[in-house]
Amino acid sequence: MLTLPSPSSVWGPHHHLWPPRCHDLLQLAPAACARLARSGPGWLAAALQARPWGLVRQGPRPAGAVPIELQGLGPTQRHADWVEAPQVQACLQPAQLLQRWCAGAARGSAAWPEGLQATGQRLHSVLSTLGLGDAGPTGAWALALASGAPCPADAQAGRSLGLVIRPAALPAPAEAAQWLHTLALAAAPWPLGVTLDSPAGALALAELSRLAQDLCQLHGPVRIGVRDARGEQQLSWAELQARCRPTEQTPA
Repeated sequence: MLTLPSPSSVWGPHHHLWPPRCHDLLQLAPAACARLARSGPGWLAAALQARPWGLVRQGPRPAGAVPIELQGLGPTQRHADWVEAPQVQACLQPAQLLQRWCAGAARGSAAWPEGLQATGQRLHSVLSTLGLGDAGPTGAWALALASGAPCPADAQAGRSLGLVIRPAALPAPAEAAQWLHTLALAAAPWPLGVTLDSPAGALALAELSRLAQDLCQLHGPVRIGVRDARGEQQLSWAELQARCRPTEQTPA
């Protein structure tokens, strides 16, 4: 059986961030990059040399390993792998990356389209107003903010930016629709793809908000795609609510 040192002995004062959550970014140690490059696709070595970061993904976590997604320098290059606590040097959560965005990580570089700095500040303001402090960029955009790399091609081309929200409670469809509308206005002119990281798993905010257009669908056959460690499942609104309901503790 694989034996790992305790996270506190590896990460010191940052051990409270272990285990990392889905959508966190992990800075990989040189030894981890070398191992991943040897076993991964041919493009991975150059990608890790430029950006030694992995995005925590949904998936099983055997023996303390954390599943990660590694992104290449090309827009379609993706590779799924895993990493252990001793191979991680730092962890950045989405909310920390949003702070970097607002603090000017994109300022002063010709590689960043004009207006993205203000977009980050507007999103931060709206999220704060909605009481959604645990939220921030994800995907290629988060990787660029963490590593100081050029702006993702998606943002340069005006395609959707990724945002993940970790709400304290699952919003009702009408509230989800309000969030989506307000955030879309703040992100304009860039389209925004918003993921809810809920206790039931990850789901698209747009998919949940569409249920608000027809209240009859809340208890009908309409299903919502939810991704967790077991893969993607189709859940009804009632099933989704049940998954997110806190588990009652039986008195001793």
